[in-house]
Amino acid sequence: MAIQIGSCEARPGEMTFGWLDALTHFDGTPERLPVVIAAGTHDGPCLWVTGNIHGNEYVGLLAAQGGVTRALADRLGDLRGTVVCIPSLNPAGLRVGTRQPYYDAGTDPNRTLPDADKQLDDELTEDEEDSPTPYETVSALYFDKLRETATYLVDLHAMDLQSLPFLIRDHVLYKGEENRAAAEQLSAQLDGLAHAFGLPVVNEFRAKKYLKSKLHRSTAGSAVHVAGIPAITPELGMNRDVDPGALRAGVAGIHNVLVWAGMLPDEPIAIDWIPQPDLGYPVRREPHPRSPIAAVVNKLVAPGDIVRAGDAVAELRDIWGRPAGEDGVLRTEKEGWVIRLHSGVAAYPNRPVMLLAVRDDDPLVEPWPEKK
Repeated sequence: MAIQIGSCEARPGEMTFGWLDALTHFDGTPERLPVVIAAGTHDGPCLWVTGNIHGNEYVGLLAAQGGVTRALADRLGDLRGTVVCIPSLNPAGLRVGTRQPYYDAGTDPNRTLPDADKQLDDELTEDEEDSPTPYETVSALYFDKLRETATYLVDLHAMDLQSLPFLIRDHVLYKGEENRAAAEQLSAQLDGLAHAFGLPVVNEFRAKKYLKSKLHRSTAGSAVHVAGIPAITPELGMNRDVDPGALRAGVAGIHNVLVWAGMLPDEPIAIDWIPQPDLGYPVRREPHPRSPIAAVVNKLVAPGDIVRAGDAVAELRDIWGRPAGEDGVLRTEKEGWVIRLHSGVAAYPNRPVMLLAVRDDDPLVEPWPEKK
């Protein structure tokens, strides 16, 4: 299959570099997405690697560069298939260090991909509300190319200053029993891809919360539910800076996916420098516990720690340092392991203090929730 993304064209045995024109700014300057295509000398799958859709998540940019541009520079003779890499999906946010692009500051760029729910329900209208935001016009451009060419997608992200590198796996939602078999097959591919990367796998939120959070319109969510492409979201530690261990894990994970997909004749790399908490059952992410009061919070656990129901995970104190609430202790009601500690020392009523990986008993393939 001939692959061309903007000015970048796949040529067997070569690595090519170019741009995908995205939009034109009000002053006439172009917004362009950088594109790298590494084309092997043998036929095979097409892996897409994307990063930095949130402009202040820098590690994905560096991991994409390291895992594709640098690692494959001398390996094209061994490569089966093609790797398409867009190291930054949000150059505007990258320039100024913000999550959103400065030309569409009110929009989360990772909630702008095609909406499978609307497509499935045939609810598109010509209302003004359906007019795309500026970044939606950008995401539509690269999503069309992704849908045309990709076999698999790895979309690289970061989470917070104190966050264990891990990987988010989407549940596969379907409409109509006639589509269940295809959804099961897609889920099996997705499961293989997720575990091949080499980081702890955490399932997405429950279906209703997933849709309410518009995660089906994330890069990976839309790839899965609109294009039927297995797609994963590695979260490589801190945002706003780069942890060397997390970066190394991202580069290794891209290598592992290439090996799993039969695109490189190597062995996978064990990412043993990153904690791999294992509770013996599938987990999903959940904001928990939540503070019952406004207080100064001091966390007592670290990312990767396993906690049991009833464990003290934080101290709650007033501004003078006295215990706040009943006994000044915040306890978890659930068993799990700590994914992320929310930044800062401020706690407010019903706001989560951390993000846990907790038991996930929901099926990985399930019907699309009914609308009420």
